[in-house]
Amino acid sequence: YREGKQWYQRRVRADDQDTEEELCVRWHQLATFYPFAKRFPSTNKKFSEASTARIQEAVKMRYKMLPTLYTLFYCAHTRGVPVVSPIFFDYLEDETALSVQTQFMLGSGIMVAPVLKPGVSQHQVYFPKDLWYDYLSPNNIIDGNREHGYANQSVSIDQQTYYIRGGNIIVSHHTTYSNTRETNEKGDYVLDVYLSNAGRAFGELYTDNGESLDTISHDLFLYVKFNASMEHLRSEVTLRFPGHDNTNRIQEINIRGLTNHTGSVKVNNSPDNWTNFTFQDGVLCVKSLALPIVEAFMISFT
Repeated sequence: YREGKQWYQRRVRADDQDTEEELCVRWHQLATFYPFAKRFPSTNKKFSEASTARIQEAVKMRYKMLPTLYTLFYCAHTRGVPVVSPIFFDYLEDETALSVQTQFMLGSGIMVAPVLKPGVSQHQVYFPKDLWYDYLSPNNIIDGNREHGYANQSVSIDQQTYYIRGGNIIVSHHTTYSNTRETNEKGDYVLDVYLSNAGRAFGELYTDNGESLDTISHDLFLYVKFNASMEHLRSEVTLRFPGHDNTNRIQEINIRGLTNHTGSVKVNNSPDNWTNFTFQDGVLCVKSLALPIVEAFMISFT
């Protein structure tokens, strides 16, 4: 990952003799975050039901992350930024980051720190000077501004180890289907907001019909920006063209990093409070929104 890549890939193999089940699971979990993931299955080797289920979960996670991956390719095409890169790309003054070779950034918001050895329950992860959120553990927040460096992280074979940089909004699919086309057409969206120490976050979404060529030059796409603070989350539909009619909706929003208890949520300045939300362990979860992605919205919370 030292150069920064758009179409980086590693083959995920399942060789008959040399593959350990646990490592094969780990390789599939890692491939979730590759720009281009290709699996070469074995025709003879059979894995246990537990390992097969874990591999299936890794594939589902990749389908769930398709909006983020697709948007990163849009950014690579229009801005020349890499889809995956070494972490020192984002931390040029951090000399230690220069030597980290077992972690990488997906875009500028997701740090992937894969487990690469069998039998690991404690995993050393390098955290640069930033606020980091464990994607799978709401209570695990690492403030690299105070104590950056290597830290032990508890892991299990069921966990994919990646962390979200504070200040980012990650867009994923609410529901996944058996193929990418159906997932993109029917998947709806979830917004995961990770506030920075300053209480801000930004995200974006690019989408098209997934089939046409030259969608950008022919204006066949949708581009949406998201901005969040300690009190609001807004969307701005900056580019919407008649040639691409996205009918998906935002069904759920999760906001992490809020410092005050949230007891009231309003959607689009409605006089009535939104009732389908929870606030637990510093995470605000707003559900059943059904907000059209093609329309700007504002959600306020106090």
